[in-house]
Amino acid sequence: MNEAVDAFNGAMEWLREHYADFTFFQERDVVWTVQLRLLEQVATRQLPLRVYHGYPILPAERSSICADLALVDRRGRVALAIEFKYEPSHRRGDIKMTKFPVVEWGKEGVGRDIKRIREFVDQGGVAAACAVFIDEDGHFRHRKPHPGSEWIDWGRAGRYRPSVLWAEARVR
Repeated sequence: MNEAVDAFNGAMEWLREHYADFTFFQERDVVWTVQLRLLEQVATRQLPLRVYHGYPILPAERSSICADLALVDRRGRVALAIEFKYEPSHRRGDIKMTKFPVVEWGKEGVGRDIKRIREFVDQGGVAAACAVFIDEDGHFRHRKPHPGSEWIDWGRAGRYRPSVLWAEARVR
């Protein structure tokens, strides 16, 4: 499990350092970028992990509830499940203002992801889980963090000041 968490923490630190090098338009762009970095780390460090997108964790009425990303060990156990949300800067000229806000803050959006990672651990047999909300230019930063989460400011990244709401859940 530590290898998966370490690899993910390394990928997120890399993203923080290189954030200004990217232009993200939607959540999937962030997930794809982190997924590529994780695949690179797994190969370079020869980690006994596989990286999946949309990995099923919990059974649901019509289909499974999937994690945005999952790092799975050789035995097929989910070492780390990750949920992402992304809110582009509202100052961007390449996204129509009618599209904002992109993310729902409450129990149907960011709050649900934070609740879900606890469910992944408690009900889905996941060793650890993380919810990451990247608020590209601080639109939601003034809000009180959801229980079990904290704001982390990434400082200036090009013309933006990303803030990240971070939550973790682990087997107790």
